[in-house]
Parts: sequence; C-alpha cells; structure tokens
Amino acid sequence: MKIPRLSSKSVTLSNGLTVVVSEEHTVPVVAIAVTYRVGSRHEKKGRSGFAHLFEHLMFQGSENVPRGLFSRLIQAHGGVDNAFTERDYTHYYSFLPSHQVELGLWMEADRMRSLIVTPEKVENEKKVVQEELRLRYYNQPYVRAITETLNTAAFRKWPNQHSVGGSLEDVGRARFSEVVEFFNTHYLPNNAVLTVAGDVRFPEIKRLVQRHFSSIAGRKLPAAPKLQEASPSREKRAQVEDHHAKLPALVVGWPCPDRRSPDFWALSFLGELLFSGEESPLHQSLVKEKQVAISLAGQLGFPYSTVLDYKSPGLFGLYIIYPERDGKDGVLREMENVLERIRSRGISLKEWRRVQTSIRSQLVHQAQSAMDRARLLGVYTAIFGRPELINEDIKRLVSVRPEAVRRAAQKYLKTARRVVVDVIPSRKPGRAGGAQAPGHNGAVQSARPAESPAALPGVPVRAASPRALQFPGMREFRLANGLEVLCVEDHRLPLVHALLAVPAGLGFSPESLPGFPEAAAELVLQGSRNKSAKEIAEHLADMGASLSVDVGADRALLSGSVLSESALPFFRQMVETLVDADFPKDEVALWKKNELQERK
Repeated sequence: MKIPRLSSKSVTLSNGLTVVVSEEHTVPVVAIAVTYRVGSRHEKKGRSGFAHLFEHLMFQGSENVPRGLFSRLIQAHGGVDNAFTERDYTHYYSFLPSHQVELGLWMEADRMRSLIVTPEKVENEKKVVQEELRLRYYNQPYVRAITETLNTAAFRKWPNQHSVGGSLEDVGRARFSEVVEFFNTHYLPNNAVLTVAGDVRFPEIKRLVQRHFSSIAGRKLPAAPKLQEASPSREKRAQVEDHHAKLPALVVGWPCPDRRSPDFWALSFLGELLFSGEESPLHQSLVKEKQVAISLAGQLGFPYSTVLDYKSPGLFGLYIIYPERDGKDGVLREMENVLERIRSRGISLKEWRRVQTSIRSQLVHQAQSAMDRARLLGVYTAIFGRPELINEDIKRLVSVRPEAVRRAAQKYLKTARRVVVDVIPSRKPGRAGGAQAPGHNGAVQSARPAESPAALPGVPVRAASPRALQFPGMREFRLANGLEVLCVEDHRLPLVHALLAVPAGLGFSPESLPGFPEAAAELVLQGSRNKSAKEIAEHLADMGASLSVDVGADRALLSGSVLSESALPFFRQMVETLVDADFPKDEVALWKKNELQERK
C-alpha cells in the first residue's frame, strides 16, 4: 500500500529556533506556522488558562505591528490567520499568497521579539477569554464531564487533570507580572518551531528567516512538567450533573501506553475501527442494532489529542449519548460486548483492510493542504524533535497486524483500567463548564471586510512578484440523459472529488411538511434497493470514500471524495444514492425516534 510522505527540509538557527520547510509548487500559496512548546500542561496550579490567555495576547500588538494590525494586514493581502492552544503546545498560523511570505515571517518575528503587554491589555483579554469560556465551554452540554471530570478521575497529577481552556476563577486572578513572566519563560526562539509550507524554496526561506529571526535571543528553557502517572489498578467512577444536557451520557476512558510502545500503535489502529463512522462496530451495535445509544464519538488521545500529536499520559476514550428510558448499565454492557469480541476474537481481515484504507485516505487528504502540512510538521517537530519522524510513525501505524490489535485490547481495554463518568441531565441552574470538547481553542478574530493594503500602515518588507495562478484545464460535456459534467484534472494526489447539484432545496419543501428536504438528506444514505445502511457505510469505508448530502435554499448537493483507484465504484454509489434510495421504514423510524429525543 502506497502511503504519501510529508517531505521537508529543516535548519536550526544559532538562537535555537528550528525552521521546517515543505515545498509544494502547484498553487502560489504559503502557510506559515509558529508552534511554541507551551500548553495547558505547562501552567502552574491555580493559574490554569494562562496558555489560552497568552494565545489571545499575541494578537494585541508588538513594536512594529500595533494592536489589531496583524490580522488586518494578513486579510488585506488575501490571507487568513488564527491560533489554538492544546495541552503541550500553542500553534499560530497564517495563510497567504506565496509572494507575501516575507510579510508573514516579519510579523511573526516582530511579536516573538517585541510583544507589547500592558496591564490594560491583560485586563481586557482576561474578560475576552472569560467570555469565550462562558460561550464555548461553560454553557455547552457534556463539556465538564468530557474535559474536567474524566481527566480528574483518571489522573493524579494536576497538569494532566485540568482543562485546556482554564477556569474562570484562575483567569480572573491572573496578575500582570505573572503574565509577563509566562511570556519570558516560554515564548523563546529555542522553544519554538517555525514551519513554512507551500510555494516557496528552502534557500530563500532560510535567508529570510535568518534576516528576521536570528537577532532574537534565546534563553534558558523552563523545566519540563512532570507528567508520569501510575498504572491504574481498579475501575474509577464519577458522576456530574449537567443542566445543559437534555439526555444522559457516559464518558469512558482507558489510560494509554506511551507512543514508543508497539501497543500504542495497535490501539491507534483499533481507534480508527471503533470510532470511524456509521460502519464502526460500536455505532452498528449501540446505535443501529441494540438502539441503546443515540450517538457516540471517541479517539485515542480523547478529547484533545490525535494519534499524530499524542503525548503521554492520555486516554483512549469516548462519549455515548443515550435515551433517558435506557439505563447506563445497558449501554456499558453493549459497549463491553463489542470490546470483548475484539479481545477474544480480534478484528477480521476485512476490518483490518478497511482501517488501512481509511488511514491512507486521511493522509492523502492532509497532504493536499499547505495548512495541514505546516500544522503536522510543526507540531511533530515541536513535540517529538524531528519532522521526518512523522513518516516513520505513519509506517508504524499502517504496519499494525490484526493479532497486535487483539493483544493491545486485552491488555489495556479492561474494566479494571477504565474510568466511567455518568452525566445526568439536571434542571437545576448551574454551570457545566470545562474546556471545549472535543476540539481546539481558538483566538476569536473579529469578522471584518478585508481592507486595501494601501489604506494600512506600511511595512518594511517588499513583496516578491506574484506568480500567476495556472488553473488546470477544465472540460465540459453533456451526457445523453442531459446531465451537465465539468471535469478538472489534477494528478498531484490519488484523489477524486465529486459534487452533484440537484434542484431540491428548502424552497421545494411542501407546506405541509416543513423540514422535509433536511430529513431526506439525512436519510438518503440509510438504505437502497440493493444495500442496507450498514452495507452502504461499509462500502464507502472500503473505498476510503466519504459521501454526504447538504441542503441549501434552492438545491441539494451530493458531494464526496474517494481514492482514485476506486473512482468507478464510487460514482456507481452516487448514482445508487440518487436513483435507488428507498428510505427503509426501520431506518426512518429510528431517525424520528432519535430526533425527538434530541429535541426534547
């Protein structure tokens, strides 16, 4: 099986800044990312949320880029920018036309060298962060259980327990002097990785980085946090009342092995099988067959990390939302039945091949985006030291054998090692807080129209001449049945993207059946004259394909992608979806039941 490699070149400046460059010259764009080795696990007890707070402060002005100008300059030159905080790093990124690469590098260097932090800015951003916590964390269902209660029960050390976003109280107590100390301690060139991916040349980037970053002094690095946890010996349980939750839920986690262990990669492989989609054994058993759950999701590194940025300790975990009429014991029993099947019999050859195809498809999709390459290479270098290690680890993942998956499940996914959090809907007023779950924090950027560069302050860098964008050739033809087809060839990666527009949007909904188009869109892949919903999901997964329907005002869009070698069966599935969907009564009944439960 051919797996795409993420190619890169790297150099380290005399001040310790690591620079990673990934060239790809098809489109004249560039992604610039700076990954600092500081996240929520580097915070002191009682000072949670500092990493998140500083993510916001990094947009509040430096010596040559006044407050608010960073994002305005990026947008004025046709780009976008943002940042997010995780447990082990904070990642800042921008995306620009490639001839503006020096602008992006100059601004990143300016805020690394001369960020201006004032008491006024700290107090203002504390309020902004607190409001973000209220909006995204404290007022969302299941969040406290997923990111606070689960980790507190699973781990003993505070850096592993507390949430990435921090608490309202800790953010509110942040003092100006402590914030300045945090910046001086962690925001160092020798504690950062600069990644540039896209239509650039390594020698030129090396020259520009030397010009703008080499004069920034490195300093002594802070001591690494002590994160090692003892291996669990008994099941742990916790309970949390959540007044934002309409339905009960279970959050379950098992401590993972270190990524240097072969068992880590076997569990990663198993996670792809268990949590991948509607074809997954857990979804089929709990949601479709036994109908004891409405939805579920999980991953290795739950809820923050993924396989490729996981750093121990962490959890293999999931959450399950279930109907009120069903008890948690039945949900746990059915979950255990699925896991016991894997512990005793392992995974089938068909499942093993499906996961390999899924991994390959994900990697191919990530390889087509300069932004994704910059993120993956930057984060990998920051956490694990070498950008090329990502290709070695991908090889480890796809080389996992079925027997290794069975052994890892037997060793790590035992009842005696698990943590179970019971989420009970509550009608009492209260707070259901925590960090965003699952997902990233993000600096909230104001939405404003892009301004003309001429209307903004000048910058001491000159853009190179823009390279003309060469659009690939497009062919247009009409089939005998009247279907108009537009075909654009792009042979960089073994992928096919397809989109079919049908005049069947919200405006076509009968007055007596409001919402009918959305219902049809959700059910159209739940069965045809030739395949059941399970068979359709498995068929798509076997091809490394995705297929979905979105409804707009005047049209419905059937869209998806597939690995190139399976393009023909994928197009056949698209046709079957449109022509042969038969909306099985049992699937419609299940959809209606779950919709009513969720809308209570």
